Amino acid sequence: MRLALAQLELHDDGQLVDLDNPRTLIDTELRPSEVATGIRSVTQSYVLRLLDAQPGLLGLRWWSTIEASLINLTLFDRAQHELSVIDVTPLTVADVVVREGADLLGLATY
Repeated sequence: MRLALAQLELHDDGQLVDLDNPRTLIDTELRPSEVATGIRSVTQSYVLRLLDAQPGLLGLRWWSTIEASLINLTLFDRAQHELSVIDVTPLTVADVVVREGADLLGLATY
C-alpha cells in the first residue's frame, strides 16, 4: 500500500468545534479527560451530542493524545464537499517528515 501526505483546504472552517479552547469545553460541558480519551464509546457519545446541538458541524479541532502540542483536525464525512486538495506527496521511509514522525512515536525506520 502506497502512503502519501495530502494538503487539504477546508472552505468553511466556521463549522468546527475547537476542543482545545477552555471556553468551548465549558460551553459544551466536556472535560479534558473526556476529550483526550482513546475510548471510542466515550468520544462517539459526546460527538453525537455535539452533532445534535450543531447540525452543520463539519469536525473537531483538539490536541493529540500522543503529544498535546500536536493538533488534530477530525473531519466528518459531511465535510468532503468543503474540501479542496492542494497537494499530494507520495511518502517513503527516506522522507524527512516520515523519519521525524517515526522519531516522535519512538518507531524505527530502516
